[in-house]
Amino acid sequence: MDGRVNNAWSVLTAREPANSLEYVEEVAYEYYGLKAIASELACERDQLLMLEDTQGERYILRIINPVEPPEISDFQTRALLHIAETDPDLPVPRVVPALNGDAHITV
Repeated sequence: MDGRVNNAWSVLTAREPANSLEYVEEVAYEYYGLKAIASELACERDQLLMLEDTQGERYILRIINPVEPPEISDFQTRALLHIAETDPDLPVPRVVPALNGDAHITV
């Protein structure tokens, strides 16, 4: 079995990240300047969180499973950025850049 097959299986069987809501709120503030309350959303292999700021705006924060190859999430992000540029009226999620302008952060 080659490494790609083993890695694919790891992504499907690895436990999702389990950061505390307090930690996620700290990350949202430190990297996005977003003071928000976090709540968990169901997700298969990542940690997915709803963030609601003091004005009632809602955001989704996805903490990617560390066994997922970075190329996968990069591809997904680039697809969303392309859609936003090509057809801004298309109702799909929008990437919110971090304070430093990056589309991805590593914590």
